[in-house]
Amino acid sequence: MSYDSPTITVDDLPPPGPVITLEYNPYMEAFLNARRLVLCSSGCSAADGFQLSWSILEGGMLCPSCGAKGVRGYYRMFVRAGRQSGKTVMGSLSAVEEMIAVPGSKGWCCAPSNPELYDYVIPAFFARLPPELHPKAHPLAHWSADRLVYTAPNGSQAKFRTLDDPNRAVGDTIDWLWMDEARKIDPLAWSLARPMLAVRKGIAWFTSSPDWGEDWCHKNFWLPAASGETGYWACTFKSIDNPVTDPKFIERERATMPPDLFRREYEASIEFPSGTFFGDLVDVVAADDDKMREWIPEWPMISPAREVVIGIDPGTDHPFAGCAIVPCPQGLAVVAEYLERRLTFMQHAQNLKAMVVGVPTRWAMQKFGGDAQAAIELTQHGIYAQVLPGGPGSVQAGIQRMYAWMTTRRMRVSTTKCPRLILEMRKYRMAEVKETPKGLPKDAEPYKKDDDLVSACRYAVQLLPELPSSVLAAPTEVELAMQDLPWWQQLQAKQASSWDEDSDGDQVRVTDDWTSVSERRYGSDESPMGDFNR
Repeated sequence: MSYDSPTITVDDLPPPGPVITLEYNPYMEAFLNARRLVLCSSGCSAADGFQLSWSILEGGMLCPSCGAKGVRGYYRMFVRAGRQSGKTVMGSLSAVEEMIAVPGSKGWCCAPSNPELYDYVIPAFFARLPPELHPKAHPLAHWSADRLVYTAPNGSQAKFRTLDDPNRAVGDTIDWLWMDEARKIDPLAWSLARPMLAVRKGIAWFTSSPDWGEDWCHKNFWLPAASGETGYWACTFKSIDNPVTDPKFIERERATMPPDLFRREYEASIEFPSGTFFGDLVDVVAADDDKMREWIPEWPMISPAREVVIGIDPGTDHPFAGCAIVPCPQGLAVVAEYLERRLTFMQHAQNLKAMVVGVPTRWAMQKFGGDAQAAIELTQHGIYAQVLPGGPGSVQAGIQRMYAWMTTRRMRVSTTKCPRLILEMRKYRMAEVKETPKGLPKDAEPYKKDDDLVSACRYAVQLLPELPSSVLAAPTEVELAMQDLPWWQQLQAKQASSWDEDSDGDQVRVTDDWTSVSERRYGSDESPMGDFNR
């Protein structure tokens, strides 16, 4: 058997043996019971007056009272657990139970790569399979070596798939789906797999150890379950919760591993990598709507009188990113983000223009390889970007410029409009520096994963020529009192205040005309400078 070949013969399968007895784990028990739960769809009631329910192991999908097909109590389930905690055992046991309980059912067992499929998923499945149902033990059980499909004597099928290419997640109608180590799988694979479950209203469960930060499983499954969304269920548990795990081993690991890495690997904790560029400053610049209104009173609208700078990080083999910044008297307000892939330049251009509508906009991008061609393509759709110098040195300069704005408290990033940017900023770190025969490289690069929005933000910041001069002071009593005024009055008051502060001691204000330059009619009696053209 080779990892490069999908062929696994019957002889490659684990031999039939006694079913492994599971020791009690409360989290595993809760997950299995929730996955087995079926509800009557025809309105049958139990003795206590609640909707009639049963376990799929007891009655399959048919209601024991009226015979109608039931519905799942939960149809999207997620388990985030530590290493060697038993999560793959849970996933494989669930696949076996689904096959046995519902004759003729079909499902997929998926892994991120061939090694994980061959080393973990397939062996775990056959270790849970009753020995009498093994292809070597039952004449009606069959294993397809080239298609990686197991057919049970009752006609149920389990197909084993590798999803390193998301497009492989397209197939026939199925009743259930299991993704192991789902955080390593491209979320596009889940989007493409979902239609397979639509006809039979199938169930999907996802088992995984955590990635650095909040991965796509957290967003798509954990958060809906935590908010009580109907049909979602999730839990997390540690490696030590596995009854067969030796506590002494775990404590040795705790004592010898970096704390954040130990918590991630063994306690399934959501951790952000150490050594990030911005660290705790991300919490400082993250701003809710109330804080954004302190700088942009009309928020979440953006006044047409303001300027917006949008940084662009084009991508074909990675997501196409955009980040919009509004320069304010107090600093830089990051007001919108854009992150899409597999669209045409025309579609990207339309979406970028829709980020902030009706305001003067400047565009920035950096010169890296094919980005110069991307700039030419975007000009065909009305986006004329200023191309900044490229190279590792410019990357470091841009990072330092962002850090300067953040450390002086003169940058705010909207938590409601830019959640993915904030997440990327938390994980933004230096790539591992590897020594070569010529020595260490002169310029280190950031870790090139989930950095597209940060790069776009960096380009927008680099386009602005100014740098913050000091730490932003706390708002004055006058500024606090102005917060209740309409935004246009606040803008006029701030313009008047900044005029007085910038004036010399021997100069006085001679007009109360605070209309913008574009609104004044020079060469007329309304102009404060008079008719100087005559």
